Amino acid sequence: MNKKIWILFLALVSCYSSFAFESDSLLLRESAWPKYKPSAHDSWYQYGFRLGFNFPLNRDYSKEDQLTKLFSGEFGVYFRAGKYVYGEIGMGYMFHKGTYYTEMDTNSSVVYSGKNIVETRYLQIPIKAVGYIPFKKNFAFQPSIGIIYQPLIQVAKNNIGYTRDNITRHQFLFTGGVGFKLYFVTIDISYRQMLRNFFSDKPSNKPKYLNLQIGFQF
Repeated sequence: MNKKIWILFLALVSCYSSFAFESDSLLLRESAWPKYKPSAHDSWYQYGFRLGFNFPLNRDYSKEDQLTKLFSGEFGVYFRAGKYVYGEIGMGYMFHKGTYYTEMDTNSSVVYSGKNIVETRYLQIPIKAVGYIPFKKNFAFQPSIGIIYQPLIQVAKNNIGYTRDNITRHQFLFTGGVGFKLYFVTIDISYRQMLRNFFSDKPSNKPKYLNLQIGFQF
């Protein structure tokens, strides 16, 4: 009986020694691994600055009004919070410097055709959902979708009757697009469409744009 107990004791000691050796080896191997360093996509928040240009996709604003040329730019800042899908809010400024052709009724049988450069200026408050899909350590794909609230703040003097009284003052735009981030530089391409008519005092169309932006994200 004593011999059997002694053999069992030796077997248990042998198993314990083997397990301890394997555990020590595993700890040594893990200690040799490089420590994980969080990257940008591990942060629960992001912020940045961007500037962009708008390219018109439709030019007929109404039956009487047509956009012939446009120089449109914007810039702004934003803040995001989330994890892989971020909620974004921002603040920006945009200007449209367009050449418009319009036909104006002069209360007679004669219809006056006018052509003039009109500059409109807006504030922008974008509210978006932005994805963050990293492919490599310093490269990520960023799709986005959202709404931009765009109040009109100024209309330059002109000879064709465009004023804050007949252009929609409180505009909303749908926006959806894709973006890419390389290190801290971002490039975004998006589609935008006004959700309200351009003019507030007559039937008109809802302008559409292609927006191209470059920015810096941290």
